[in-house]
Amino acid sequence: METKSVLELRAGPLTMTFDASNAFIRHIRWGGQELVRAIYGAVRDHNWATIPSAITNLKTELGNDSFRITFDVTCCEREIDYFWRGSIRGDPSGKVTYVFDGEARSNFQRNRIGLCVLHPVEDCAGRRCAIEHVDGSREIGTFPRTIWPEQPFFDIRAIEYSQVQIRCEGETFEMEDQRNYGDASFKTYSTPQRLPKPAPVSVGQRVRHEVSVTLTEHPRIIVADRPKFSFPNIGRRIDIDLSRPDFAKALEHIAEPLHIAFTYSSEDELKKLAEAVKRIKPNIAVWLVYHKNETCTSTQSLLAARKALGAGAEFAGGTREWFVDWNTQRPPKDYPGMLAYAATPHIHQPDFTTMIENIAGLAHGPESAKAFSDNPVVISPITLSGPNLP
Repeated sequence: METKSVLELRAGPLTMTFDASNAFIRHIRWGGQELVRAIYGAVRDHNWATIPSAITNLKTELGNDSFRITFDVTCCEREIDYFWRGSIRGDPSGKVTYVFDGEARSNFQRNRIGLCVLHPVEDCAGRRCAIEHVDGSREIGTFPRTIWPEQPFFDIRAIEYSQVQIRCEGETFEMEDQRNYGDASFKTYSTPQRLPKPAPVSVGQRVRHEVSVTLTEHPRIIVADRPKFSFPNIGRRIDIDLSRPDFAKALEHIAEPLHIAFTYSSEDELKKLAEAVKRIKPNIAVWLVYHKNETCTSTQSLLAARKALGAGAEFAGGTREWFVDWNTQRPPKDYPGMLAYAATPHIHQPDFTTMIENIAGLAHGPESAKAFSDNPVVISPITLSGPNLP
């Protein structure tokens, strides 16, 4: 009998789903409250790319208030050949346990192998939590309300919030604020970022992780006071390459106001661009300015571009990467332009469910930027790509 791609599961008072296409446990809930966004296994190479997984030998035992699921996963791409067995159990008591038991079948370099836990931003941001560290000590903390530039918590063995405990065994775990990359979640993961990466993996090397979710008491029903955001202005963007001798052709026949992005490395390039603008007179709403040698466009580089191109359009400077760059390299208060950064809803996982969930994460960047800048924010470009997309 063919297995459904998404299974509805129950462990006592907890409900959740299992996605047979990628072995994710999603949306662990008690009543209407989401306690855990997802638990999943990942193999990530030396460039942080997630290696595609093929699920086989899936077996399910489903009861009215319990379940057991086992499966095999093969992750193969280029030189990487990794195999792991997964087992997920839900008990009538309200306990869910996910085991990852893996073994390398080739030699390669990796940045991460094992289980990750996603915590929902909507219900966790600003919430108090208790951390049990690897050495047995305990810390009372708070999930960051605005986007945290560094890891909120380190050396995690277990975390408690909303009357649920999540225990992570097999390695030392820590947490990151994934809103830095546009995701709508906090992520508890291993291996700690402080350890050298990429790390070598040898044939036969094993990793075993176990993550358990346990109700510490019946959770209270909480209606989250979620922020309301105004609908942003939408603009179209084109990129021009100032190193190309024919770059000015991209400025011709522009009828509607556009966002024009360019990267420069010299005043001579700015001069040539200014001459082309003076001759063509394109309809430009915003200049998105990047400097070849800077992660985020500096005040000096943005002022040079403003001086060369003159008035008539807004200016933004920033990064072609993610909000994390501005969050860790915060601009001065007198920064002479809007703050620009890129976004994509599938930086960590390319499946449609993750992308839909992460739409909510886009709103947190501009709100968090208010903590260190009064300037407006330009999120550009917003891109979609990947193996599951046309």
